[in-house]
Amino acid sequence: MQSHNIEEIEKEVNQILYSIFKGEISVVNVLDKLINYKNSQNQKEVEIYVVLIYCIFDEYQFYYQYP
Repeated sequence: MQSHNIEEIEKEVNQILYSIFKGEISVVNVLDKLINYKNSQNQKEVEIYVVLIYCIFDEYQFYYQYP
């Protein structure tokens, strides 16, 4: 399995997070994406899943500061 370009993965993760915060995509839709990415045969989608989960847990410590 070959890893994809980390900048490309981060860009897609940031776009998903931006869409959540702007209200362009619902949390339910993101959860559906996460489930699909986790179970995907596409290595890029699995990598997006891993980075997105990491970012969510990393940002959790700042949740109380969110508007």
